[in-house]
Amino acid sequence: MLSNYPLARKNMELAVRYDPTNEEYKKTLARLDVGRARSLRVDGNYAAALSILRRTIERYPDMVEAHRELGRVYATDAMAKERGLEEGTPSSADLAAIIKRTWNYAEQAYQEVVALSDGDYKDWYNLGVAIQKQNQDEKRTSAIKAYERSITLNPDYPNAHYHLGILYESSNVSKAQEHYEIALRQARQMPKEEGQDLVMRCLASLGELNWRIGNKEKAAEYLTEYIQFAPGDAYIEQMLNQITSEPIGASE
Repeated sequence: MLSNYPLARKNMELAVRYDPTNEEYKKTLARLDVGRARSLRVDGNYAAALSILRRTIERYPDMVEAHRELGRVYATDAMAKERGLEEGTPSSADLAAIIKRTWNYAEQAYQEVVALSDGDYKDWYNLGVAIQKQNQDEKRTSAIKAYERSITLNPDYPNAHYHLGILYESSNVSKAQEHYEIALRQARQMPKEEGQDLVMRCLASLGELNWRIGNKEKAAEYLTEYIQFAPGDAYIEQMLNQITSEPIGASE
């Protein structure tokens, strides 16, 4: 795709030059640029991708695919920076603040997508992630609404259910359990290579949540299954050992 871009763009520029009033030619040229930005994102060249997309959006502020790709670039950049922070190799003393700001930019881009097109279930899910990642209590309701819109459009999207489980843990335990269990059930139905990671996250979340609310039997059930996938997880092993060392049904 990268090797074809210069030639395709040159040919389209010639078409625009010969017919400068043809708006479809100009939009096709802009879509080629969005495709180029997508390739740059995949290669990790976020700055160059952002430069192309900002120019494109300046010319075509209503181009949904440009705003969508802009959101993806910001989100991918933020996740790459998060990995650097987790590995203890930050490139800036203010990296945490930069990450939060980058997620905010992703949120703004996805807000444009859903405003211009109503959005599909993945657009609303991506908006929810961008909001949730900012870890701001005042935005929690907005993240929930985005995920709920996602599952309204596609009730069988387990990732949105899983994130709703996370958000509801602090305010509505029964809803958190409900969404975790839906996500787990749906993830089990996915091909193993696609669904196993989510299955593990759901099992761990359900195990820990049930332990916190005193439902040790269910907690042990979920965590025992989880540990079969990740036998080296010391944190979960410690939790499971603590649960199973106490009599099931013992008073708190």
